[in-house]
Amino acid sequence: MLNITVTVCEGASEVRLTGPWWGWDPNGGPIAADNGDGTWTFTFDPAPTDNMEYLIIADGVQENLIQSMVDGGSCAPITDYWSYANRLWEVGSGDVEGIIYGSCDSECPVLGCTDATACNFDEAADENDGSCTYPNAGYDCDGICLGDADGDGICDANEIPGCMDVEACNYNPEATDENGTCTYPINPAVDCDGNCLSDIDGDGICDEFELGGCTDETACNFDATATDDDGSCTFPNCIFDCEGACNNDANGNGICDELEGQDLSNICGPGTVWNEEMGWCEINPDPCYRYDTNNDGHIQLQDLMDFLEVYGTYCD
Repeated sequence: MLNITVTVCEGASEVRLTGPWWGWDPNGGPIAADNGDGTWTFTFDPAPTDNMEYLIIADGVQENLIQSMVDGGSCAPITDYWSYANRLWEVGSGDVEGIIYGSCDSECPVLGCTDATACNFDEAADENDGSCTYPNAGYDCDGICLGDADGDGICDANEIPGCMDVEACNYNPEATDENGTCTYPINPAVDCDGNCLSDIDGDGICDEFELGGCTDETACNFDATATDDDGSCTFPNCIFDCEGACNNDANGNGICDELEGQDLSNICGPGTVWNEEMGWCEINPDPCYRYDTNNDGHIQLQDLMDFLEVYGTYCD
């Protein structure tokens, strides 16, 4: 009796033999018994009386030992090292054990990551199974930055420079590193585009910067700096100009032609009298009127108080 036991490292549902005795038919050779531990056993009873050339088929796939022989193996001595490499059982050599499907090795390879630069490098692995993992750029295998100058937990290589002030016009929500490029409105009254935050009259001048005054260029008190007309404009009339001088004074006596020969004493206020010769109102020279400052017909304490209130005032 002859027993040939083979290990199928990656498992199988059926294991067969093939060879010249079965015309190399992948379905023509005997089927091995499953030992339940990854090994399979072919039993010949009685044992063959001639040498047997063979290969193993697992789940319909015939093993290829050419490369194993090229690499210095000895499990398939019948080979030309490029087109075939077959196993050989010789009469009288006894049972065959410890052979590995698809390999001249005596043990199943240890699968794992064989790249020493990978995070999961396995020193015990002798065959790479494609499981290697690597750190992200700028990080080590425990996810810690290789370089983080500002200690913010973001690797230097991944920092995004920009303005991080939410109040700035160019705030960048993706920025991780403040680079001093923030810009702001030119003043508190406008937005980032220079538009007024408040402009009730819609004249393009922010309410905070409006200046009240007379905006009529024909008025005597026109104010070129005013932006809002406040109703204070005054104008010359047909007799006097803006300076209070006569528009017409043919004889040059200081009395406007329109007023020559007219009794204008009724225009003089309390405490003043009309000077016909000069053509103007002047303070009444009578001491009783001159010092009756509140024009109540009496010179008393209130007149003194009124005087003291304006004492020291320069009159031009």
